[in-house]
Amino acid sequence: MGIAIAIATIGPVATNCYIAGNDTEAVVIDPASGTSDDEEIIVSLVGTRAVSAILITHGHFDHIAGLDTIRKRYASAPVYIHEKDAIMLTSAQHNLSSAFGIDIAFADADKKIADGDVIHAGSMTFSVLHTPGHTPGSVCYAIEDVLFCGDTLFAFGIGRTDFPGGDGELIISSIKEKLFTLPPETHLYPGHDSDFTIAERMKADM
Repeated sequence: MGIAIAIATIGPVATNCYIAGNDTEAVVIDPASGTSDDEEIIVSLVGTRAVSAILITHGHFDHIAGLDTIRKRYASAPVYIHEKDAIMLTSAQHNLSSAFGIDIAFADADKKIADGDVIHAGSMTFSVLHTPGHTPGSVCYAIEDVLFCGDTLFAFGIGRTDFPGGDGELIISSIKEKLFTLPPETHLYPGHDSDFTIAERMKADM
């Protein structure tokens, strides 16, 4: 099919929000935001397409700050988050926004997901890989040869584990067992910075 991917790098810590889809439909992955202008960037990248799902890789505030606007704009699109990060949508303390004096909290997710789940978003199908370590409920979303990996893995590093709920040993295990076993041509789109392939990332680790 060939999925098309648009990227909006927005918000206070330059978070990547992805709009993935085809000519008629799309999903929004990690609706980041810092301002209403940021949220309009997401809307403009969606264009006239129907939004069939809003996928959250993990619950830190910088990845969910634009959720209310996007949820209201695309009211028929369910919000997905891993069951272990679900509380981060509804609690400013758990999503760390209160630590930055912002206090962001939203309504609960529509769908709580777990490892191995399959999400049918219109004509698109995403597989869920639970990759805990950055947060207890960090996940990656796989479609075709593409993986949206949140803050689990970056081109030249891994996600932070010094926040509440972080686990250094667990994130290494997630990366080795769930990500480095993927085909080398798998293309990863992280929560910050540039995209890369598994082959490129493993070479950087050598």
